[in-house]
Amino acid sequence: MRPSPTMRVLIAAGLFSLVGGMAQAASTPALPAAAELPRPAKKPISHDVYANWRSIAGSVLSRDGSWAAYALVAQEADGEVVVRHLADGREWRAPRGSAPAFSADGRYLAFAIQPTRAELDQAKKEKKKGDDLPKPGAGLMDLATGKVDLIARVKSYAWPEQGASVLALLLAPVKETKDAKENNKDDKKEANKKDGSKKKEPGTELLVLDASSGTRTSIPDVAEVVWTKNGKLLAYAVSVKEATKPDKKSDEKPDNKSDNKPDNKAAESAREGVYLFNPLDASVRPLLAGAGHYKNLIFDDAGQQLAFVSNRDQLQKRRQEQDASADKIAEKIAEKEVKKEPEPEPLAFSLFYWRDGDSERYASAKVAANTDTPGMPAGWSASEHAEISFSQDGQRLFFGTAELPKPTAKETPEPIKVDL
Repeated sequence: MRPSPTMRVLIAAGLFSLVGGMAQAASTPALPAAAELPRPAKKPISHDVYANWRSIAGSVLSRDGSWAAYALVAQEADGEVVVRHLADGREWRAPRGSAPAFSADGRYLAFAIQPTRAELDQAKKEKKKGDDLPKPGAGLMDLATGKVDLIARVKSYAWPEQGASVLALLLAPVKETKDAKENNKDDKKEANKKDGSKKKEPGTELLVLDASSGTRTSIPDVAEVVWTKNGKLLAYAVSVKEATKPDKKSDEKPDNKSDNKPDNKAAESAREGVYLFNPLDASVRPLLAGAGHYKNLIFDDAGQQLAFVSNRDQLQKRRQEQDASADKIAEKIAEKEVKKEPEPEPLAFSLFYWRDGDSERYASAKVAANTDTPGMPAGWSASEHAEISFSQDGQRLFFGTAELPKPTAKETPEPIKVDL
């Protein structure tokens, strides 16, 4: 079937249009690609840039949810603490602040104050260590006004979980002179050699600050503190410094004052113990006193029971034995029959327990477990390192036990200490 004339015309026109378009496309030069605009070079990130970046740390809310606090911390720059009222947007800031903590009533904020970066860098250049390094402090902010009270040389601080706005601050020790530091080292070695007790860290000043009234109470030689949950009582342990030895280079004869040093030393050691502080009237009540180590103080949730470990009884027993044998040793010295004394065995710790409301039986803390307690393995005692805890209902007391370490031979060299 032949196509009609009309159809032939349409086919011819289509072919012509197609061929023409192809020819035009072939004859038209290709357009060049759009030229890319030059981009600015990226600024390199140097150490100075990211060293000043700050991150949020230690964020905390007040108990009523009205305030939020956090610390802005930089790697190599001074940070700051920020506290903001979530309802009206009020904001207070304090330089170099960290680790914020609200009082139970949400009216005050305690926080640590770090040394400046310049002070730390300077101390590093001068290769300072230990007590020579700059010490942190603490700040107490009144959230109504933003006013901050500063306290220097603060090691730690704690509010009670509930109750009044009373802050307990344990201060760092005052820097000792070089001669005093050397004398203390010798005294500690001598004390350890005699009774087998471990190195004792002396306590420092405890400052109890009532944020509402501004009243401050100072207690010396405190090594450990713990609040009851309701804030009605504060328990603390006292640890005194070893008596300072007289200067060996001094050729002067001792005067009447030096004759009283042994009695003073005994009186100072007798102050060691565990005490209760009542923040309402600043009264102090001793629970257990006498020379020794007192550690791991813990209250139950109700604040009616207290437990801790101490080697007081073993230390007293050891010293009584040494006093009883003093005459025999003197006779041996006169007869030149003195032999090297064996290294004293390490002192065992006992678990002590106190309960409020029982004035007769628990007027002071009593031994709850020691080496003679039924069920305690031979050669074992309450551990001075294990955590102590009460059950939630206060009916059970949990503590750890440990085998008594073997006495160290005198020929054993002291371990090498390396500063990394």
